[in-house]
This record gives sequence, C-alpha cells and structure tokens, in this order.
Amino acid sequence: MKHKMMNLMKANKTIQLISLAALSVGGLAIAAENDLIFWSSTLESGGHRIYATRTSDGKTFSAAKVFPDPKYSCIDGMMALDENVAAKRWVLVYKNEEEPSKGGKNLRLATALADFSQPWSLVETPVAGPGSTMRPHEMAEGPSLLKRDNLWYLYWDAFANGHYSLATSTDLKNWTDRTAELQLPPNPRHGTVSRMPRSAVGWLSKPPAHP
Repeated sequence: MKHKMMNLMKANKTIQLISLAALSVGGLAIAAENDLIFWSSTLESGGHRIYATRTSDGKTFSAAKVFPDPKYSCIDGMMALDENVAAKRWVLVYKNEEEPSKGGKNLRLATALADFSQPWSLVETPVAGPGSTMRPHEMAEGPSLLKRDNLWYLYWDAFANGHYSLATSTDLKNWTDRTAELQLPPNPRHGTVSRMPRSAVGWLSKPPAHP
C-alpha cells in the first residue's frame, strides 16, 4: 500500500492533503476523487469543525462536509495510516477546542476504515491534556501522529507552558510520557512531524560528503 501526505500551513491552521490514488483496501481501489483535503474552520455557528473535500485534479472540488463531527468545537486534525491491523484504518488525532471546564483543550483520537466505508469511531477519552492521564495540567494542541517500528509517536504543542511534548504507545490506548527526551529549539510552536523516504528530503537525498 502506498500513500502520501502533505501538510499546508495557512493562517496558523493546518490543512492536510491525503493522496489516496494508490490506496487499495481488500481489493477495492480508490481511484476517483483521490485527493482528500481537510481543515478546521468556523463555517457554521457552534464553534470550529473539521471539514473535508475531495479532488482528482486540484481544480474542481466536492462540496465540503464535516469530517468527522464530535458535536463540539474541534481543530488541528492530523491523520496517520495504520497498516498493521487486519482492517487497515486511518487514525485521526485532533484538539477539542472547548474550554477545560467543558472537557476541552485536550487531544482526542478517532478511527475510520481506510476506504471510509463506515463512519468515524470516536474515542471519547482524551489522550493528552486536561481530563487525560497524560500531562492533565497542560493544555494541548497542534498534534502530529506517526507510527514507526510498531510504535506510535504523538507530538504536540503545550502552548501555555512554552514547550513541546511527546508520548509513545503500542496500542493507542496506553501512553508513555517521553517529553523529557525531546531536544528542540527554545519556544517551538505548531510543528509537523511526518514520515517520508530519505530521497524526498532535500538535504538528505544525497549521501554526506566525506573529506
């Protein structure tokens, strides 16, 4: 299975482009409208929602739809493909944008089959931030999620505390706080962490020169 992801930054909001052109699930190949773009916005009353559209040529787009709808204000969505399960799935991490008194300012997960043939399944227990067991006294936003060697890495911006955080998990349920291991420049904000071939990264595409 092949897929590619690209994050576009605009007005401090993350727009994620998922290319499904080569995605094949259980013999079902997704070919039409193969690029999925999603972002957060306040297009309607009731706070932010995550919306999505599809395009096959980057010029014409399907009508934007809520994607998914947890029934509360949410932003900062990012997806990662989980290929090491019987039914391949997308894992979406996003921020509950409500106030902590309403159960928000934390990170939550949702999953959907890779072909989006069924509705999103929302995990109501927060992963990080208020209401969770992972740094519950620090508000969280701007998450990045990736999987490497069967280990999930979740990075996020502890924006009110002036630092980035990291947690890892093997099952997306039990998390280990590894923030103390991070080494970043001072005051990082809303970065994006993603996996890609070495050849796709400009300064890594060529082997280092040896004197």
